[in-house]
Formats: sequence, C-alpha cells, structure tokens
Amino acid sequence: MGYAIHLFNDCESTFVYLYAAMANPLPTDDVLARSFGSIISTTTKRQVIQEAADSFFRYHPNNDLKKQVNRLLVLFKDAASRRNEIAHGYVCSLRRTKVVNKKHVPLPDEWFLVPTETASNKRGPLSFATMGDMKYRYNSREIEKFATNLEALRNFAEQVRVLLRQFQKTLHQENT
Repeated sequence: MGYAIHLFNDCESTFVYLYAAMANPLPTDDVLARSFGSIISTTTKRQVIQEAADSFFRYHPNNDLKKQVNRLLVLFKDAASRRNEIAHGYVCSLRRTKVVNKKHVPLPDEWFLVPTETASNKRGPLSFATMGDMKYRYNSREIEKFATNLEALRNFAEQVRVLLRQFQKTLHQENT
C-alpha cells in the first residue's frame, strides 16, 4: 500500500510540472510548481490544470496535444479516486474453511483492503459482517496493478510535458 501511495505522489509531482509548463512558458517551473503544491485537493489541482490548458490552447491551438492533456486529466481523476481508497481503506481478513470428512478445516485467511466502517457511501449497512456490498475490495495483486498503472501514468504525463515544452519552443521561435 505504501508503494502505491508513493507512486501516486510521484505521479502527482509530474502533474505539477505539466501545469507549470502550460501556465508559465518560461524555462523554469519552480515558482508555479511551489504554488501549485500548496493546493491540497486533487480535484482542485485537476481543475487548475484544466483551466491552464484551456487558456493555453485557446491562444496556441494544438488539438493533438490538447487531447493528450485532456486524456491525462481523465486518467488522473480515476487514479486519485483509487489513491484515496487505498490511503483511507481498512485492511481486514476473510476467514475460510473447507469441509473434510464432515469437519470444517481452516484455510489461510484472505486479506483485503476495504472501505472503513464509517465510509457509508462506499459500503452497504451489513457489508462489514458479510464482506459484500462494498464499492471496493482490493487484494495485494490489485494494489500492485494500480501501482504499475501509476508508473505508466507518470511516464505519460512526463512525455506530454516534454511535448508541450517542445511546442512552446516553436512558439518562441516564431515570435523572434
């Protein structure tokens, strides 16, 4: 779980510089990156990036690049939801048995990450006792897959940021 959260934070850092590249056509992104980092909500961060993209591409049209930025923001929204589920989830086990010679024999417990008892919008009223009716129930393989997808998202965001900077250089060359 810690690795997945680490990768989300790493992925989010790349989005900081993607935002800075759109909002600040200068070669240094530090000022905007620091101010962007003060925004707590991932939803707000995504909205700020979207507004910067809308403004940037209004004045500097590039449909292919704009589509890639929009695709990134959709993926980032989904990743942020999964990150919150992992960060705020509850680890629990499911005890299993099998019947051998008319006796219940214990099997190894299965461990899952599920919504906490107080996350009423993510679980039904009896779901804690039955492990059913939950919005999510992740096992370690699913969390590892999420971490792998975060790495891919971070790499995609970095590629788009590089393309954006290359596009901005062509704009500067046209203006000189």
